[in-house]
Amino acid sequence: MTARTPRHRSLAAPARFAARWRELAACRGTDLEVFFPGRGESAGPARQVCAACPVRQPCLDYAITNRIAHGVWGGLTERERRALRSRWVRASRLERDEAIAAASAAGYTKASIGRAFGLARTSVSRALSREPDRRPSIEPPRTKRAVLLALYRAHPGYGDRSTASRIAAELAPQAGLQAETARSYLYAELDGRTS
Repeated sequence: MTARTPRHRSLAAPARFAARWRELAACRGTDLEVFFPGRGESAGPARQVCAACPVRQPCLDYAITNRIAHGVWGGLTERERRALRSRWVRASRLERDEAIAAASAAGYTKASIGRAFGLARTSVSRALSREPDRRPSIEPPRTKRAVLLALYRAHPGYGDRSTASRIAAELAPQAGLQAETARSYLYAELDGRTS
């Protein structure tokens, strides 16, 4: 019995770039000792290599996302990445809390919001009860896109590409967007989620 040869789809351009950023790095082939200086040694040589690197941001994103604690990544030392990560965590929690508030204002239940964000109902309640002055001082911009994506993430049809167009038309007025714009945002969210 012979089987058909599998069809391999090529990745979209952003996914191809994300998968091969290491191949484009300026540090490729450089001595690794440069990027892991000992205590008291300068990170200057590594920073010089990183300064000319075309993929510095993906490298830094990789190190922060994977919580890499050693070495110079994206031109930053461990201490600099740790400070950056803590600011990023505070900002993302604030954005999450705003998204929870937007979903609650749109009439979604705490249980459905919790499922969408992977939180327990008590965590959703806690996020809704926080006083605005007790929130971190970092204030990310509130955009119509962020509101739309928050509503979409709390929607029971989240992640289903076949219903994204209908859901975009349903949620667009609540976010203050045109249906076509909302649709493109939802498709971008789904594409980013699968890559």
